[in-house]
Amino acid sequence: FDDFKSAPFDVLNGIDQGCPLSPLAFIFYNADVLRIPDPKSRQGEMGLGFIDDIALLARARTYEE
Repeated sequence: FDDFKSAPFDVLNGIDQGCPLSPLAFIFYNADVLRIPDPKSRQGEMGLGFIDDIALLARARTYEE
């Protein structure tokens, strides 16, 4: 945002790209995140998950809503 650049840092742990455990870890770690939005509510909330991505969407008339 606004051309902000953070200081570089090393990633000391995690799962390698393409690791077969990656999808399973994603499901276990993030399953509850997809239960937060309520698509039936009047707020128009939605959560989508695919492979290793999550998108949470919300609609309102004003930012404060």
